Amino acid sequence: MFASSRHTIIHTYLQLLQVPNPNWPEKKAIDETSWTDVEYCKLRGKWYPVSKTEAEKAAWEFREKNDGIDVVAIHPGTCLGELIQKEMNASSAVLQRLMMGSKDTQECYWLGAVHVKDVARAHVLVYETPTAAGRYLCVNGIYQFSSFAKTVSELYPDFPIH
Repeated sequence: MFASSRHTIIHTYLQLLQVPNPNWPEKKAIDETSWTDVEYCKLRGKWYPVSKTEAEKAAWEFREKNDGIDVVAIHPGTCLGELIQKEMNASSAVLQRLMMGSKDTQECYWLGAVHVKDVARAHVLVYETPTAAGRYLCVNGIYQFSSFAKTVSELYPDFPIH
């Protein structure tokens, strides 16, 4: 979370949107109004999206109770690009497992990818834009994981991608 004279910026991963809400209308696009179905995740042991969703909802509730606090949420998808740390991050690990032949179908998993530099630009834009408000998805689109895997397999045909 970053505070400026204009906003309190919440950076939370798109995880709270990536496990779909089974009650979300089939033809309705996943957008900034989308939320993860917490009960659906709890039943499946998906605790990370539960914690992310509950944390963001708590921030919005805090905002409602404390006038004058301006909250803006940025939701990047799976961040890909150059790593600055030595350790593998969670986003890169998703890609690594896929490229190493993982057979986990991730049928309940939706994914939006974004370059890490685009996430940095989004933070700067929100920080510098006094009218920025609400929630912003920072992705190139939202796809079922199998669609992402298919695209990666076409880009890298020599890898055992399923």
